[in-house]
Amino acid sequence: MNRMTNAKVTLLLGLAVLCPVLGCSTDPPGNDGMAGISVSPTAGLLTSENGTTAEFAVVLDRQPIADVTITVNSSAPSECAVSPTTLTFTPANWNTPQTVTITGADDPLQDGDVAVTIVISAAVSADPAYNGLNPPDVSVTNTDNEARIIVQPTSGIVTTEAGGTAAFNVVLSDQPSADVTFDVTSSDTTECTVAPAALTFTPTNWNIAQTVTVTGVNDSDKDGDITVTIITSAAVSSDSRFGGLNVPDVTVTNQDDDSVEATLTIEPDDYAANTVLTNISPAVTLSIAREDNSINALAVVTATDDNQTYAPTGELVFGNYSTAYFNNKRRLRMDFAGRASSIQISFHAGTPYHTEIGVLQVFDSSGNQLAEYLTAPLRPDYGAVLMTITRTSADIAWAVAYTQGDVSFGRLDALVITVVGP
Repeated sequence: MNRMTNAKVTLLLGLAVLCPVLGCSTDPPGNDGMAGISVSPTAGLLTSENGTTAEFAVVLDRQPIADVTITVNSSAPSECAVSPTTLTFTPANWNTPQTVTITGADDPLQDGDVAVTIVISAAVSADPAYNGLNPPDVSVTNTDNEARIIVQPTSGIVTTEAGGTAAFNVVLSDQPSADVTFDVTSSDTTECTVAPAALTFTPTNWNIAQTVTVTGVNDSDKDGDITVTIITSAAVSSDSRFGGLNVPDVTVTNQDDDSVEATLTIEPDDYAANTVLTNISPAVTLSIAREDNSINALAVVTATDDNQTYAPTGELVFGNYSTAYFNNKRRLRMDFAGRASSIQISFHAGTPYHTEIGVLQVFDSSGNQLAEYLTAPLRPDYGAVLMTITRTSADIAWAVAYTQGDVSFGRLDALVITVVGP
């Protein structure tokens, strides 16, 4: 380095120290950009266990006043190697991109395609604008080269006792040198059957997916939904890469069509005053809901006592502090463990000062309203009205009951529900 160059570097380094105090710029003349390190691309790169490679480039965004050094490492050296592992940019070559090569590494594992991160460390430099600057890391996928028998999907498959079917596909990852055969069986043929019972892949059709169909089997048992395993045997082949290979099994759920139907009655007269009725039955959960039907976790449903205004003993009361009535701002919500096919609830007008309309609404599991029952306008001396909704199938997941009107009060009694479930 000649004296002129030494003087220039000394001057720039001196400016790096003094400029934060003096308010001047440390950029070399004609270099007004921000310090930065560009990496491209940072994603979408592929290597393979066969040794194929991928590359990315690194370059500085502006001229430094001193060398900038960056180290590069693989998060999984057993999957990918990088070269070089150190990059150095000088004030002379700062704008020349430097290439990093990623090479896929082989292993004996059937581990599938593996995501690897190429970690680019924070820069080290006497230039304060670059020192500690952390470039983006790079994502690469190293594809597996071990022979595999691919089964998709291996779970989430559903059949029904009504004969409903489901299917999964099987294909080889690589071309075999000889036929590859394995059996397919059901762990419980009283619930599910499979077809075909065996699959054969040849050097010609190895990459064409073959479909296995699973069919639900009916029975008269009220046994609920049953989980069945579709068992795939180890592969048989004279190709040593495939012979003895374990094929993934498949999990299937066969849905029962022999439901248990029961009638549940909740009569507040049967419980002591102020008994909390929230979880009075495993078939239904009683809650207090807001106007949007969301559950208010701070409130509970109780049986009343003699001191509750507008709610005599033996009726449901919404036990939210001392409030003893319900209105359209507070609703009785019923959530069913299985499904309900009918709901009946007795509605009384709660106060003599206004006419009131009772409302019963039922919903499916997606929150869609299925039906609604509205009473005529009522006063207490009109007596009780049974609000009833009956469906042709058990599709009610939850329901709400309330009174319509901003100044109205209502009382509930004798909840009768027909529930269906395993």
